[in-house]
Order: sequence, then C-alpha cells, then structure tokens
Amino acid sequence: MIGLISADHTDTESGQMITRYGAGELYGYDFSALPAEKVRAFSAAHHKDMPCPFKKAQPGRPTPACSKKGGVCSLRQYKRDAEGVVSPVGLPVVTCPQRFLERGFIFEWVGDVLLGNSQPAVISELPFLMGEIQGKDQETDAVGMIDKVLVSAEGQLLKWCALEMQAVYFSGKSMENDFKAMRIRRDRVVRRDIRGVSERTFSNQTGQRPFHDADQRG
Repeated sequence: MIGLISADHTDTESGQMITRYGAGELYGYDFSALPAEKVRAFSAAHHKDMPCPFKKAQPGRPTPACSKKGGVCSLRQYKRDAEGVVSPVGLPVVTCPQRFLERGFIFEWVGDVLLGNSQPAVISELPFLMGEIQGKDQETDAVGMIDKVLVSAEGQLLKWCALEMQAVYFSGKSMENDFKAMRIRRDRVVRRDIRGVSERTFSNQTGQRPFHDADQRG
C-alpha cells in the first residue's frame, strides 16, 4: 500500500511510529491502493477534467465532473513505522458532500429508518421559507434550500423527511503541501503490495465494492 508523509512529520532519529492524516481517496480511488505514477498524475490533474464516480449520471449527458478542487473525497489516518513503511489506519472521513451519494446507499438507509421505505423518492435543492411579497408582479426568493427531501407515498399517509449533508471541511495550504509532495518528492512515497488488493474505484457504474467493504487482508 502507499501513503505519504512529509518531511516535517517524520522522526527518523527516535525511530518512533509517526501518524498523521492525508488523502483517503482521490477522485473516487482508494489512495492507499494507487501506484505511485497514478498518485503523481491525479495530484497534477485539474478537478474539472476528472469525472466524479459518485454523482448520478444523466442519460444523454456528459459524465459529471468533480466539483472539489484537488479531488480529495476523504481523509484518512496513516502511520509510519520505524522501518519507514506507511500504512492506513481505520476508515476514511468524508470531506466532499458528493461522496455520500455512492449508489444511493444513504437514501436507502435514511428512508428505511425514518420512513419505513428503503426506496423513497428524492427531491434535491428544495426552496423553503419564502420571503414576503412586496408587490403584485414581484417574485419571492427562498430564504434557503434543503439539500434533499425524501418522500414515501406508500400506504395512506404521505411521509417525508429533510436531509442535510455536511462533510468535514478543511482549509488552508496544508493540503497543497501534500499535493506538492505527491508531484515532486517521489522518494517520500513508500509502497508495499498487499495480497488481494489492487487499484480500484468505487463508481456506482462499476459494481465494485465500496471503500468500507474493501479487502485489506495482509
């Protein structure tokens, strides 16, 4: 597997294990399973030129592009042992709201728990709290938008619930430092092959398993 540890996070003198957070997924790919050449290519790519595997494709329309600069879908903790081997720790933490849309799992789960229907209708960006009309010919503006509204029409009652999706947010130049290290400092990328793990993407079009079900056996 591969991971990235910048020079300012290493401790070569003490030999102690170093841990830090880095990219968990880039453009839908498991970062820890990417070969070094893919890491360099993705870190140099423009996000608008890269497809997003989690956005739902519309028939007859181009494949939706990534809308997040850098293409980081999630973050993940990595550890570096005394021998310099880097490996991931635990599960990824979502940093892009589009990442929640994988195969509609989130709508199935919320619909089942709150509405008793795992296949609810999904309405996106629904306006709410309309402002007061000042004149006869004037249109009112919505105070805000609800990310998703899930609706179940099963039975005699119409059931619905609102769903707001928030991901972990990061800012500043620290992530760009990681991208520079991916593009330039090739010697700082440590790779170790893991049996049964290969480069993979988690697109809802491929039918492959999602990240949390990936085989990580040693």
